[in-house]
Amino acid sequence: MRGESIPPVADGDAAEQQLIDLMNRYQQSLVGYVALLLADYHLSLDVTQETFVRAYQNLRKERPVNARWLWTVARNLALNELRARKRQGGGEDDLEQALDEMTSETDETRAVRVALDTLSSEDREVLYLHIVDRFQTAEIAAMFGTRATAVRMRLVRARRRFRAIYEGNP
Repeated sequence: MRGESIPPVADGDAAEQQLIDLMNRYQQSLVGYVALLLADYHLSLDVTQETFVRAYQNLRKERPVNARWLWTVARNLALNELRARKRQGGGEDDLEQALDEMTSETDETRAVRVALDTLSSEDREVLYLHIVDRFQTAEIAAMFGTRATAVRMRLVRARRRFRAIYEGNP
């Protein structure tokens, strides 16, 4: 279950084992989520690593860590990176280029990626969290600090916009 916490233990060895369990369970999915937000695969690896460093610090302090906690921390770190890029006027990598680094794509997959790239970052994020990472609307709402009904409405609208773009009717 996604909301299930790894029980915290003060012992350093136990905290390390808990961290390894979290990484085995969530690392790949978390990297994909952060890569979607940042459009930079290599930076997403750094942000994911920092997320797990913070998880380890929490576990050492006997604080629980679960999937929702990891995604919230990763999202906040990614948003900080985006703000820093904006302040620096830095060149943002093209989403399609970053995703090409991660995987080779079929024509259909590329069409999905282009449609996703056309959506707003908010639409992409809510779709990714719900469809790919399989978070429930209540869990996404907790990450965003909003109500589950608002997330459900965002999902309906994001799906509608995606479908229109994918089918060529924006």
